[in-house]
Amino acid sequence: MHVDQPHPVFVCLFEQIARHATFYKVMLSHHQAPLAARLIEVITDYISQGLDEFQPDDTKLTAQREIIVRYTASAFLGVIMWWLEGGMSYSPRFMALQLMRLAIKGPYELSPFA
Repeated sequence: MHVDQPHPVFVCLFEQIARHATFYKVMLSHHQAPLAARLIEVITDYISQGLDEFQPDDTKLTAQREIIVRYTASAFLGVIMWWLEGGMSYSPRFMALQLMRLAIKGPYELSPFA
């Protein structure tokens, strides 16, 4: 997976959310936990499958696999909610690309700790 090309499934997720933004804004509010829980499941499955494909060896991960998956899925959902609440000022493709970059490389172009 290249950091300059978001996964097509991820782009489709953002396009789906954008098409039905009003529904998702209402259903992802703090009062509608069932949809948020289901969306976390979908994102968790996607991240888990990708992690299994690209790094099946747990000894080469920086943290426990299940913690990485949950951490990333929760961050993705938080960003999706922020994007909806902010009026979706970025395109679905741009959002998918940004989250793919964060998932693959983290927030830094070069490690500030090196």
